[in-house]
Amino acid sequence: MSPNLDDGEIVVMKKAQGVERGEIIFFRSENYNYIKRVIGLPGDRLDLKGGRVYLNGSLLEERYLGQLDQIEIESIHVPKDHLFVLGDDRLNSIDSRHFGFIPIKNVEGIILQ
Repeated sequence: MSPNLDDGEIVVMKKAQGVERGEIIFFRSENYNYIKRVIGLPGDRLDLKGGRVYLNGSLLEERYLGQLDQIEIESIHVPKDHLFVLGDDRLNSIDSRHFGFIPIKNVEGIILQ
């Protein structure tokens, strides 16, 4: 999550009671723990072009980003009860581009900054 969170940094989180776009969440997936930013909510259509995210056809303003990657993903739809998450360090992040959508029920907390 660099440049906003560094490895080994201590964070405070609150119990998740609903998730909003842009929030940084903690979730478990199989045997791994992740901290990622919520980009897509259920029903959203996402396109990744030239390192930028287009949400339902409009450019998503992401002031928190470090370097941009060049992964291209066209017209994915976030299913019901799922999220699409990305790391802020897009060049080095393992996220929904690799492991797919995450069930909302897997979200354990929201990181407070």
